[in-house]
Amino acid sequence: MRTRIGFHTLAFGFALGVAFLSGCGGSGGRRNATLPGPPTGLMANPSHMQIDLAWNAVAGATSYSVYRDTTTPVVSGPATLVTSGVTATSYSDTGLTNGTTYFYVVTAVNAGGESPDSMEVWATPGTYWVDGVSGSDSNSGSFVAPFRTITFALGVAVSGQFIKVLPATYDAALGEIFPLQPALGVQLIGDEANLGAGANPVVISGIGLVGGTGDDATVVGADGGRIAGFMIGDSTSAVFHFGVYISGVTTTAASNTFMGPTYGGVLLEGAGSSIVENNEFDTVSYGVYVRSCPDAPSVRNNLFRAMAIPIDVVGTTTNVIIEANTITGNGQSGIQVQHGTPRIENNVFDLASGYTYGGVRTAFPSAMPILRGNVFQCTTGVVIDAGTPDLGTSSDPGNNDFSLVSGVSITHNAPTTVSAIGNTFPNNPPILGVDIVITAGGTLLY
Repeated sequence: MRTRIGFHTLAFGFALGVAFLSGCGGSGGRRNATLPGPPTGLMANPSHMQIDLAWNAVAGATSYSVYRDTTTPVVSGPATLVTSGVTATSYSDTGLTNGTTYFYVVTAVNAGGESPDSMEVWATPGTYWVDGVSGSDSNSGSFVAPFRTITFALGVAVSGQFIKVLPATYDAALGEIFPLQPALGVQLIGDEANLGAGANPVVISGIGLVGGTGDDATVVGADGGRIAGFMIGDSTSAVFHFGVYISGVTTTAASNTFMGPTYGGVLLEGAGSSIVENNEFDTVSYGVYVRSCPDAPSVRNNLFRAMAIPIDVVGTTTNVIIEANTITGNGQSGIQVQHGTPRIENNVFDLASGYTYGGVRTAFPSAMPILRGNVFQCTTGVVIDAGTPDLGTSSDPGNNDFSLVSGVSITHNAPTTVSAIGNTFPNNPPILGVDIVITAGGTLLY
């Protein structure tokens, strides 16, 4: 059983008041015989984008003032004043941001002046809590009475609401039903600061068929949703099982750890400008697997460790942006482009990378990636087995750095003309047959 200090209340009409003592005296020390006392019994009841406050009446008070801040303690004053002249003993604070914690104090006012502050309360609108250790699905889903399973929380959360998940292992044995499928706009949040992998990890482990696709997933992305702060995967290596499955929607998958021996981390396909960022991938076959994505989703600032192909672009209509990732390990290719025109920029293929077919490989004639500003520190840089990649032109230099490649920087195995102007090679100018190898009658402009 965890020990919690204070009370936190939750979302969508579940009323559990909460209070923290922060000290009194926010009225600047005014004292006279008619000065009212501070309000007592202040309670905060959050719901969707709203927190309802209620307190006990103060003898002699003619009105009340409400103060709010997003940090504690609340310092009553003009900067934190929400409203004044409230004649009732309640107030509804609306238009709030779901998932943000708000702190409140209330003062009583009469002709003699303003009272000291009430005790401070705090609440988070639009949030359900899940605790796989001490929660129960018969609870209200508040911080002090959390649900037990993510599955149950997903069944009650609506668009714009948050589900905050406390450390535990969330699997079928606990009662989870896979794949987990958030509703439109629901934010599923674990321990973002530690990518779910802190001293007390937040693990989602399971596998389930994504209806009608033949693919398996742990979590299915929803439009407008966010999946962040988890260790995600399964104990099997089932083929075409992905930790997060994003199809035809715009979802953010951020600050997660995708565990081995899971087959793949994230699958992207269809319309939508999804973002996959700040994750660590330890999966077996693929990190991010990209089918046709016409709306330029972004894969950025991720760390990919040893796996067969960290990023595989297989869709014929693919405009994915792949930027600022670090790719390491040994496998087939760091980034493989089978089709499409992805933009590959500012990525690092570090010294541990010994990919057989290069840091970047183009595999089919319709592969036309744009490479700018990448740093190759691996055994083999770029391998062109087919297609027409753009590695730099006279008007838009590539600025790719091959200077630390230990083998061949660019291997051109296709009968095409490829431009690779404005890059840095181990030798300056690059030596044909050493830094650049051309076969199959192709042409490389450098």
